[in-house]
Amino acid sequence: MVNNKGNLGTMIALNLWMLVCLTPSTSAFECLSPSYTVRQGKNYTDDVTPRELASGEYESLKQLFQWMEGDWVGKGQTVKCAGPEDMIREETESFTVSTRGKYRWYGQFTLENHIYIQEERTTADQTYDFYLNERRLATSDISVSDIEIVNVSAAELTFIKKARVRGADLFTAHEWVVSLRRISDTSLEVESVFSANGRLTSTSMLQLERK
Repeated sequence: MVNNKGNLGTMIALNLWMLVCLTPSTSAFECLSPSYTVRQGKNYTDDVTPRELASGEYESLKQLFQWMEGDWVGKGQTVKCAGPEDMIREETESFTVSTRGKYRWYGQFTLENHIYIQEERTTADQTYDFYLNERRLATSDISVSDIEIVNVSAAELTFIKKARVRGADLFTAHEWVVSLRRISDTSLEVESVFSANGRLTSTSMLQLERK
């Protein structure tokens, strides 16, 4: 689950839960291009397809989460689409971030990010929660998985999370594709791509170094 506070909280939430390809990059971002689900030939309103962990995936995730434990510092960037559709433009926002990873013996892993945007002098707190056992990975309740795993290894986790958000008159289908990547022994990337109704709307990247 992702919890956000501060003036940036809503925008960060839309960026999370965090795909143009299996290992996306912000340089590939294009406003209103098809979401990951649509690119896979599926309907953007389809629910995620959870699965149980395959042989070796539990140990890989445990190893990745344990490696991410501790304090991290770095920088981040968010690119989001703004303006009417016929005049859509990309807006970029840069920030610094301090992060703490906490792994508990019973399988819960939390990644807490504290974000500071110097230009606006605003802050936000952002939290990723994971619950892991030998059968499944979830972000809220370990009794049932609520995500669709795309890729798992001791160096990367990529997954999809979806939600239907009720507006004034209708529901909007939200989709987040999130990647946690071990770049080196001391470097970590956290990337998320957000789509609404099957079209890319924003993306964010955190580049972190072990403190």
